[in-house]
Amino acid sequence: MLWILISLFFVWCAIREIRGSIVAPPGFSFPVPVSTPYLVIVLALALLFAWPPVHTWHFQRFLSAKATMLADNHRAMVHCNTIFDTMLDTEMLASGHADPQTGKIGIQHPWCDTLMAYLDHPARELRGTREPGYVHA
Repeated sequence: MLWILISLFFVWCAIREIRGSIVAPPGFSFPVPVSTPYLVIVLALALLFAWPPVHTWHFQRFLSAKATMLADNHRAMVHCNTIFDTMLDTEMLASGHADPQTGKIGIQHPWCDTLMAYLDHPARELRGTREPGYVHA
């Protein structure tokens, strides 16, 4: 939620800059020209701060689709808990929990990040977990 608020602040800064180039400020007869570098930086920051929640939302939709498929098309909804959700969860020490009646699945914060990292680079994660005496054939 904080990421989205910061992103919206930068979008507001961009809108304010564009509006200032269209409407003249009080006491002036001409509008102020757009500062292109400022506008580019502000929009880049807005996109940068919007990326983590959008990425998590996309990952949750991906996991929900896979969980629904595994549950014989019974609706399943996966939610990656934030740090605060994890701290307030009664099953904080578990990696996650599910309610078969509602189809809701909650994955705790560090485990969701671990799963996301594994799905991004599965070969790298498997290399780090091999036993010392293991020889790859």
